[in-house]
Amino acid sequence: MKHILLIAFTFLFVACGPNKAQLRAELQSIESEMVSLRISAEQHRAQMDQAEYDAFIGSFAAGYGTTSGDYKLAGDGAGAVARSSRQYDASSYSLDQLKQRYEALAKRRMEIVAKLN
Repeated sequence: MKHILLIAFTFLFVACGPNKAQLRAELQSIESEMVSLRISAEQHRAQMDQAEYDAFIGSFAAGYGTTSGDYKLAGDGAGAVARSSRQYDASSYSLDQLKQRYEALAKRRMEIVAKLN
């Protein structure tokens, strides 16, 4: 009989929700992931900046190659523009995904902080 009451009490205690130690552990995990997301976001922004620069240089090369008759340079420049455009789009999409995840984590973080206070 004692064991049944002890088990029932344990299940009741667990069913009441996470304790403060569990919430603090989850909060720490969330904050750690948020830092990682910020770092990844900065990397994607840097890739976007590089892609913009590469597209500028590629378009210059394509224009110069076309006007000077150096069609290999024009083709290389056009190829650089196309690659840069794809890189920019991929980085932009990834950045949007990171922002969405960050916002979801920030919302959960606020919920946990409210419960801890």
